[in-house]
Amino acid sequence: MFELEKRKEITKLSIKRIENIFLHFTKKREYAGLILVLFHYLLLTCTIWYIFFGDIDIYYYICSGFYLLLVCMHYYYNGCIFTKTERSLLNDAKSWYGPPSIFLYGTDKMSCMNRCNTMIAYLAFVIVINSIIRLYNKEISLYFILILIVLYFRNF
Repeated sequence: MFELEKRKEITKLSIKRIENIFLHFTKKREYAGLILVLFHYLLLTCTIWYIFFGDIDIYYYICSGFYLLLVCMHYYYNGCIFTKTERSLLNDAKSWYGPPSIFLYGTDKMSCMNRCNTMIAYLAFVIVINSIIRLYNKEISLYFILILIVLYFRNF
């Protein structure tokens, strides 16, 4: 299940399936890519917002479980499958690293994928730790650490 060649094949198939889903909305690849970027932003923003600020209820557990699944999928696909699909749809394989790249680079040329991936790993770690801590004390939220991480990598 985790053989490299098989994962590459599954990744390509997954990208094609996601492309086809978003190409149903519009026939232009660029517009489908922008719709996917918007969906990607909304999905992550809502999930992370609820993990940090939402009540501890069934939705909190759904968001936490979804985020944990998301982290596992990043390891399986060796990165974000949505970002890989966005690159394919936008025909921009060299400079697009997904939504976090805007926080990291702003409008500057995005030239260092390793830096972006490291920042994403730290952010994911803080979000998972925050989920665990909030189960025991719902008044604690580590959102300020997210801001510090982004500022650190932005000025790195």
